[in-house]
Parts: sequence; C-alpha cells; structure tokens
Amino acid sequence: MSCVRFVRMMAELSGLPSDAALERAHEALFYVGWRGSISFAGYVFAWHETVGKACQAIVHGPRILFLDEPTNGLDPPARQRMIRLIREIRDSGRAHIVLSSHLLRDVEECCEEILVSKMGVLRFTATWRRSEERTEISGSGNKGRIKEAFSHAANKLGCECAFTTDRR
Repeated sequence: MSCVRFVRMMAELSGLPSDAALERAHEALFYVGWRGSISFAGYVFAWHETVGKACQAIVHGPRILFLDEPTNGLDPPARQRMIRLIREIRDSGRAHIVLSSHLLRDVEECCEEILVSKMGVLRFTATWRRSEERTEISGSGNKGRIKEAFSHAANKLGCECAFTTDRR
C-alpha cells in the first residue's frame, strides 16, 4: 500500500468522503515534508514511520492531538523536523497538543504548560516563560517537596533558584 493510499484510508476511517480524504492525504503528506520515495544503496524507502504517524494524526483535521513520545527513536535531523512540526501545529492554533514525554528537552522546546504525574496521580502543574536571561516557572502542586527537589536539581546544575510566594 502506498503512503498516499494509507493516509487516505485513515482519513476515510475518520469519516471524510473519499475525494476529500485523498485531497487531505496529499495535504498532510506535503505538510509533514514527505516528498516521495528515497533510494539508498539499491533499496527504495517510500515511507518513514514518523511521517506515517504524523500524517495519520493530522489528516482529518483534529482540534486536539495526543502525542506519546513523538521523537522516540528518531535520529537528530528527524527529531528536529518533528519538533518543528509540533511547534508549527501549536502556533497555528489549528489544534491543541497534549505531549507525553520523559525527555525534558522535547517538553522545553514544544510546551508552554506542563503536568507532572506519577502512577496516574497529578503531582504538579506549571507554566513557564523563557527569556535569554532566565526561565520563570510558576506552578502548583505538592509545593514543599517539589520546591525542594527542583531547588536541589537546579543547584546541582549550577543554576540559581529563587522562590516567591503567590499572594493571590
């Protein structure tokens, strides 16, 4: 099955009519950067798992995307393309994104709000703002333990850490 046919089938399964599904399949493939097959050492590679997952996720135009470890197993250039795609979708306002990752770098590059859970229990929520000089994190949760752990980790990295009291 060609990748266009596969993505079209995914669109049809989400309820799009056949003609619209074909058009959306082409749009989704173009959007994620797929340009056809690649030949290497006599073999033809026409599909990459990341392209397939991304196209399958966006072809039907969802308002919310759940991405579970979207950069898992990618080489550095593919990882950067995926991060760029996630930020483009986020910044376009076409969909809200819920990203699950244990890689802080991915979270830092893609997210403005974070939720930390342990064994299915929400432990901490936060928003962050970054500038060249500093990163400000404001959050709520088990504040005493979170502050202590965060402060310890920041100090180990040589970072200064200051806490303020929310007077709301």
